[in-house]
Amino acid sequence: MIAHLALQNMNMFDQIDGVEKLPDDFKLVVYTSYRSLDDTVCLELCEGLRDMNKKLGINNFELVVRLSNRGDARWDKSFILQEIAKYKPDQIKKMWVCGPPVMNENFDKTLSNLVKEKVLNQSQFEVF
Repeated sequence: MIAHLALQNMNMFDQIDGVEKLPDDFKLVVYTSYRSLDDTVCLELCEGLRDMNKKLGINNFELVVRLSNRGDARWDKSFILQEIAKYKPDQIKKMWVCGPPVMNENFDKTLSNLVKEKVLNQSQFEVF
C-alpha cells in the first residue's frame, strides 16, 4: 500500500497497466512501534513517503512511530481512543493491528468495547 501511494503521488500510474488509482479521499495512517531504530522494518520507506507527501502538499499518508527505548508511552486504551477520536466512524474503513501480544490485547479490548458502544463495527478492524 505504501509503494502504491508513492507511485500514485508521483503520477506514475499512466506508466503501469492494470493498477487502479485510490480515491481522492483515501488516507493511510500507519502506526509502527519498535524497540529501537535498529529493529525497524520498512521505516525508511514509510518516512520517504511521508517526506515526499509533505513536499508535494499531499495529505493521504500519516506515519506515527513509537520507539520504546526512547521512552515513548505504550499504546494503551487512552492512546487508542484519542487516535480514533480524530476520525468520524464512517471515515475508518479498515484497521489492521499486528504487534506483540500485549499491544494486540490492548487494541482488541479497546476496539471491541467500541463495537459494544456502537462506535465501530467489527468489520472495521482485525487484530492479528
